[in-house]
Amino acid sequence: MKVTYREYCMELRVLQSKFDRCILITDLGGTLDAPAINMGVNWASIGAVPAEEAVAFAAKLTEAAKAASEFKFNGYEIIY
Repeated sequence: MKVTYREYCMELRVLQSKFDRCILITDLGGTLDAPAINMGVNWASIGAVPAEEAVAFAAKLTEAAKAASEFKFNGYEIIY
């Protein structure tokens, strides 16, 4: 299946807006070698933090991973 670049960007923007700047939903595919969209998660190191903060961050990271795996255009190819 295929999706226009505009539709893909709009949907990705909505998804990324649900998470703070420490967690980024990103496309691991979409290249010449791997043209299918394959969303993943990238996160910034938060360093040493209290246990409660680490648990909260882990919950947000887990939520982002689930959202990435459920991205509606996973497996699609982008039409530029």
